[in-house]
Amino acid sequence: MTAVLRKFGIFCGGSTLLLGIDRGTVKAIDLAMMEKVQTERPLDGIDVLGFDEIAAGRGQSYWTMICAPEGPRGPELLGIVEGKHLKPFWDGFGKERAQKVTHAVMDMWPAFRKSFLSHCLKGQVIYDKFHGIRHLLEAVNEVRKQEFKRLGGAFKSLLPGKKFVLLARRSNLKPEAKKALSELLLVSPRLLKAHVLKESFDHLWDFRSRTWAAKFFRKRVDALKWSRLTPLKRFATMVEAHLDGILSYCDRKVPLGYVESTNQKAKNAIRRAYGYRDQHFKKLKIIQSCTSWMNDFQPWSRYPLLIVMSREFWNHKKRRLHEGGVGPEMRSPAGLIAQIMAIAVAIVKPFTRLGGGECSA
Repeated sequence: MTAVLRKFGIFCGGSTLLLGIDRGTVKAIDLAMMEKVQTERPLDGIDVLGFDEIAAGRGQSYWTMICAPEGPRGPELLGIVEGKHLKPFWDGFGKERAQKVTHAVMDMWPAFRKSFLSHCLKGQVIYDKFHGIRHLLEAVNEVRKQEFKRLGGAFKSLLPGKKFVLLARRSNLKPEAKKALSELLLVSPRLLKAHVLKESFDHLWDFRSRTWAAKFFRKRVDALKWSRLTPLKRFATMVEAHLDGILSYCDRKVPLGYVESTNQKAKNAIRRAYGYRDQHFKKLKIIQSCTSWMNDFQPWSRYPLLIVMSREFWNHKKRRLHEGGVGPEMRSPAGLIAQIMAIAVAIVKPFTRLGGGECSA
């Protein structure tokens, strides 16, 4: 219903002044429609799931967002569960649908893996590329700090301000930054080795064969065998422990970007509203912002009376304009807006019983 109001250039904050509708009523209309869509949405045909976390508030409060990166209707956010327990989602998803899920994208947190494999017995885990690269960048940054302490002298004059130059992709750097990076790598062979590993490790997700991907990884680990890069050795050990989840990406090239983008889209939805008091409404708004087909709301198909009235209204005005009998209500923009508002009131008024005036976002 919010989309209907937006068709007339009305937003929830101004609906009280223009239509005489309380903002709580507008919220109740929006909430009722989102709940209806969420409860009636189809879940069949989903064979890939994605799991990610978002900070829900102050302190150690997190929500788990479950999505379908490759659903029949495109990428969509299926639900949000408070805390780390996914049982409410699995209960609503159903055992039969869970048995048809073949892959799941997640970070390297054991709780996600355990919950997924316990409900999807034939499923394979795919570890998110972005979390793996993040751990690699942290290891490279740790090497940078160690080199800063070890070398000192002339190296200290080169290192300040070069952190993001060292961690960024070389292809994304400007010519001045590439020159500064080359000067930095000439001074420290250890940073050079860490930089080469960082630039090449990204290709691990490009392979389509598990065998060649495993050989590529072993070759990079052997290059670290006799080096003194302890942070990178720890990173290699961590990746080796989760190598099966990385190699699963060779079997199914799932769009990993959507799983990571849901976190940012959720933050943007909260920021646009300047926060939410109603946590249930907050969850539904995040689901709506992360699901493209939910934003393709067509009010004309659900409210045919609106388009009939609007067509009759404009046809009548065109006839009067053609006949030359234009009244004062057509000569001023205020008169036009007043008549459009009257049509909107006739459509929206029946829905005012859905909510009172005490609700607020």
